[in-house]
Amino acid sequence: MAQPRNAIDKLRSYLENLTPEARALVVEKLEREAAAGDDTATIVLQELRGTAASPAEAPQPRITSPQQLFFLPVEPFLADEVSPTKIRGVIPRACLEPIWTWLSRDVLPADIKAFTVAVATTLQPGDEASALRIAKSFQDHTIIRIRAALTAAARDEVAARKLSAQLGSQREVEELRDVLAILCARDALGAIGGRLPTSIKNLSDQNLDAARAVFNGSMARHPDVLPYALALLMRRLAQPWQIVRVAIKAAETDVAAKIAETPFAAAVELAFADLDRKVALLKALMKRRDFSALAPVVKDIHDDARGFRTELDLRGDSAWSRRLAAIRKDIAALLSTEIAACSTDIRRLLKMRTRKEAASEPAVSAADVATAEEAIDLLLLCRTYAGEIALNEATQRATSELNALLDTGTATLIDGLRVASDVEKPFRRSQLDAAIQLSGRVFGPGYAQTLTRAVDLAAQGRQAEPAGERR
Repeated sequence: MAQPRNAIDKLRSYLENLTPEARALVVEKLEREAAAGDDTATIVLQELRGTAASPAEAPQPRITSPQQLFFLPVEPFLADEVSPTKIRGVIPRACLEPIWTWLSRDVLPADIKAFTVAVATTLQPGDEASALRIAKSFQDHTIIRIRAALTAAARDEVAARKLSAQLGSQREVEELRDVLAILCARDALGAIGGRLPTSIKNLSDQNLDAARAVFNGSMARHPDVLPYALALLMRRLAQPWQIVRVAIKAAETDVAAKIAETPFAAAVELAFADLDRKVALLKALMKRRDFSALAPVVKDIHDDARGFRTELDLRGDSAWSRRLAAIRKDIAALLSTEIAACSTDIRRLLKMRTRKEAASEPAVSAADVATAEEAIDLLLLCRTYAGEIALNEATQRATSELNALLDTGTATLIDGLRVASDVEKPFRRSQLDAAIQLSGRVFGPGYAQTLTRAVDLAAQGRQAEPAGERR
């Protein structure tokens, strides 16, 4: 019984020593043999995938409906957000419902019902293979009808308007073209996805060569799948902007204008689409004042912008250089407004009140302090990433104003507390407690402790000690 184990060990050793190019060719041949029912090819293919620097296979989504089963090949290309512009290889999840409704109502109503009945009994655990076979046959049938509808729309304006109305908008028509292309190339894309690692921390030279080997083996047979293969790869990247390295490697140049003339320009477009998505998320967070979730988004935008500027030669008046400049300007305008408001919030919080005002006003609220803290955190966050999001001047100005407010404003408040009457003290002390909390965020805990001692002395009517050096 030792021989089969030794044979597998030898096989694994052999496969581990293959070059990425050779591995891609072997996988392509094995997949054809496995699809024809060769069990040995299936075993070898499993061993080979285990050597491809891969983490565990990503779990497949649980199939719960005929609609999900039909769109299963499209799943790796779905995005929860709707991009302002259509990008090949990125399909908004929301568009699947109108497409399915169109198929069910206008194209194949009887066939959809039959498909639903056929898969109803095969969606039980352990029988997914039967459901997948039924779905593949139905997809082949549906492809013919979708292609016919799109061809008619391309030839006839009336048919085009009708199709757009049935789907809901012209955008859904564009997404339908992507769905058709993916369904037609589902086997090739499945093979590419199976050979790519499920997660790539860094698309360095070795991983880049391996990815290109996967692409080269499939592109020769299926040249139309390039945008979708790139989208698959980008989903596996820890840093999606690194997909531009594929374009640079393929074009053998980092000059943006030259890359734009190659098919691999699709890689840069995908990276820009991902950056647009992050900017839209940033705007949504800012609109609902969800500052707690801002840090990773701002960091990602900074990393993307830096990646574009360091990897690509964007000199000259290229479309991509203008696009990146517009994005950076948009982000700077959005964040500058909030950064400028930081000083306003803190100035209002630490404003020296008259004796009458201090005696009548309630203590500073925790909500107001929390708002000021959020403003400070946003300023410090933007200052960290200012270079790539065009915020150097705005953060420097806001930081200078903030430091002055905390310095001079706190000193004035301490003087007021020292001579305050008993009815004034609660409010003036609450202002200084807020100042201590904010100063600790800006200057550090050591400064906050020194300031606390000075406030305690002032509350006793004694001369405050110097605040000391900030750390």
